[in-house]
Amino acid sequence: LHGRVVGYYAWGARPRVVAGLFLDREEPSLALPPFRTGTVGRAEAREGQVLRHELAHHLSAQVLLRQPRWLAEGLAEYLAATRVGTWQGQPAAAVGLPALDSWAASRVPSAALLAWGADESGARFYAPSWLLVHWLVNRRGAAFAAYQQRLARAEDPAAAWKAELPDLDPADSSAMASLDRELDAYLRSPAPRALRVLLPATEIPLRLRRMEPPEVHALRAELFLQSLLPPDEAGPRTEAEI
Repeated sequence: LHGRVVGYYAWGARPRVVAGLFLDREEPSLALPPFRTGTVGRAEAREGQVLRHELAHHLSAQVLLRQPRWLAEGLAEYLAATRVGTWQGQPAAAVGLPALDSWAASRVPSAALLAWGADESGARFYAPSWLLVHWLVNRRGAAFAAYQQRLARAEDPAAAWKAELPDLDPADSSAMASLDRELDAYLRSPAPRALRVLLPATEIPLRLRRMEPPEVHALRAELFLQSLLPPDEAGPRTEAEI
């Protein structure tokens, strides 16, 4: 994985909690699992999900120069569900596999979701963000693509949304109520199929190198600072690495 995509394992032994940390610009992104993994199989599955989520943050940040928080997390969750296999005898990926049971359990009003800011705890917004992205991809694909193109040009997210999705004005309570009804109906409808993407044959050379001791200690210190450990435990461990 890219050097700026980091997986962090809290509490060491199994059963363990897996968290992810994506270090980008000034704001780190921390993905937290919704449960403690109780078996090796579940731990490994959740580990892969978290790492795919953080890698998706890294990839989308290269293209979308400005991202409201719901979009950043919704895209990461949407892409993290990607599975690779075969389709019609060719290598392919299924993108955006539905998880309607988790979406239904985590609905929040659209107005609150679109207003989600960096200073607000976000655990309850992850599944609704995924639902909104899934709905936009499948129901408003052209407008959603144009909205993302504006963000790739570093346009103001609010202005970009208004330009491409004017009927979904976050300040219009009736428009938000209509969006809530649309999303609720989407949950009750037959699950949309995942996007199928054929994968061309590629050869990607991997370059491995041993990290120097200072790099290792600096990375461990950063992980302890951003970890779920209590401050009285994280502090001494961070200082020990420095």
